Amino acid sequence: MYFAKDYYLSESDQYPFHVHEKPFLFFIRVEKDEEIPDLHQKTDTVDKISKDVVSSTIDMFFKILGSLSYDSLN
Repeated sequence: MYFAKDYYLSESDQYPFHVHEKPFLFFIRVEKDEEIPDLHQKTDTVDKISKDVVSSTIDMFFKILGSLSYDSLN
């Protein structure tokens, strides 16, 4: 896992937050070769989502959220 500080895709949901300099969390899981072959394709279907990946991403989200305070976001 790594943090992609400058990973702002203009077609992605988080981009308006970036443009308006608002804090956001952007989670994306990529293959080991850093490719996302089905991204924005008809082949990008829910059956390809691993329950383990979803579970670990949700766990990570709540760990990060728990470490933030309201004051740290201002």
